[in-house]
Amino acid sequence: MLREITGDIIYTIILVLLAANVVAAFIGVLLLAIPDRVTAWLQRADSRINMRRLTKPLDIMRDTDAVFFRYARLLGAIILAASAFILIRGGLLVAQVQASEGGRALARLFQGAQLPSNLWETLWVSFVIFMMLATVLALIVGTLMVFDVGLARKLSEVANRWLSTRRAMRPIDTPYQGLDQAIRAHPRLWGGIITAVALYVCGVLLWFSGAG
Repeated sequence: MLREITGDIIYTIILVLLAANVVAAFIGVLLLAIPDRVTAWLQRADSRINMRRLTKPLDIMRDTDAVFFRYARLLGAIILAASAFILIRGGLLVAQVQASEGGRALARLFQGAQLPSNLWETLWVSFVIFMMLATVLALIVGTLMVFDVGLARKLSEVANRWLSTRRAMRPIDTPYQGLDQAIRAHPRLWGGIITAVALYVCGVLLWFSGAG
């Protein structure tokens, strides 16, 4: 079953690559036949999207810690009690369930996914480990909020250190038009190169799909 799924994925990838190279070959032929018109189309389509302007709303800091720490001990007690309950009851429940039984439960829950039994067991074990780690983390956070609000506030400040998304997007927002300028300067040359490379890749993909 896993081999069939892998084969379907590879076949889909080959189809996508074939379609992309057919489009590239078509563009290359257009560059050979009508270079002036294609370069004019490329000039019109080359409208720059300002990523820093799009991400500006994300760069506004919304501080929720003030509201959160106003009722720190109450919220900490709730988190502590809930995480302790989940850890104890969940631990007792998980201790009674074997990996094979948990895998079968996941397989019944997601009947549409046809996966091997050992993969379902791995997913079950990974889910249990993730939930236990998350519960232990919640238990630690709740304990700190109840017994040491100052330390919890300091850790929150470290964890919530502000990172500017606009500053991170600055390299992406820098236009690099070296290839576009080269195509506009020598459209027929690049049209021939694009067509030749696209046809070669199509031939390799067709040979690979036939050999497979």
